[in-house]
Amino acid sequence: MSTYLTKADLRSRGWSNQLIRNYLGAPDIKNSSPTKSSGRPQQLYFVNRVLLIEDSPAYKVARAHKERLSERMQRQLDLKSKQFADIVTAIDLPDMAKEYEIVLREHGDSHLESRLALQLLLGKVKLLDAQLDVYVWHSGICDARSMLKKRILARIIEQCPALEKVAEMEITVT
Repeated sequence: MSTYLTKADLRSRGWSNQLIRNYLGAPDIKNSSPTKSSGRPQQLYFVNRVLLIEDSPAYKVARAHKERLSERMQRQLDLKSKQFADIVTAIDLPDMAKEYEIVLREHGDSHLESRLALQLLLGKVKLLDAQLDVYVWHSGICDARSMLKKRILARIIEQCPALEKVAEMEITVT
């Protein structure tokens, strides 16, 4: 084990920035980064000092409190994720085969390149995504939008065989 620990080392040992600030304070040494010639100096903490603090009752209490908060926050994030899943599932999807026929009619080409046809079809149902706009500041909204897009793509695969391959490729990107 080296003589010093970096902040990354501390985080891998379960330290948060707040625990570092409260229990270790300023770094023992500020050193230029071994990987970068410019930028912030590396903050290093003596291993022995870290080990002493990790053995202290006050640190153990604070660490346990941090872990309880993390668990509670994770439960809240899981609940929020389930709520978004329920919201996304409740959004009514149109008949994609009919929407695809409309796209083909509007663009007058039954041989429309499938990637372009898929993008045009997704553009027609973009308003479905707008139903999530009221949640724009909620954590998890990006995942909800991604979930909705995957749901739409799955419906396209199911109802529009001509677009199956490009829709499957789009799912892997989403």
